[in-house]
Amino acid sequence: MKQALFIVFAVLAAAQGDHALRVSVKGIKGGSGTVYVAAYRDSASFLADGKAFQTASGPAAEGASFTFDKLPAGTYAVSAFLDENGNGKLDKNFLGMPTEPWGVSNNPKRGMRAPHFDEASFEYDGGGKNIEIELKK
Repeated sequence: MKQALFIVFAVLAAAQGDHALRVSVKGIKGGSGTVYVAAYRDSASFLADGKAFQTASGPAAEGASFTFDKLPAGTYAVSAFLDENGNGKLDKNFLGMPTEPWGVSNNPKRGMRAPHFDEASFEYDGGGKNIEIELKK
């Protein structure tokens, strides 16, 4: 009986993990600082401070991975940045350009403006999905 319950719980845990959005962050050099990742649901909130649908963070390490569980199906865009100086925010210069490594889902080509939601967005059906974000300065 105990073995049967263990198997049921193991199957449920595995199934729950299959319904997660997993974000791998590449381009972390030096191994110091904190990586912040945020999932957004619309263009009005995208990249706005405090407006993310869900957030995650962890120590800087090449290939760091973050999991967003229980996300409802929908359209999302994800951002990530490496907080090198430990102040909890993405630092920018006087022109508003980031001075710390950052990136967004779909890894769109960089220009002189922040990426738009439609450039970084993807459909998430509520099942398991893996995405990769490349951080660059």
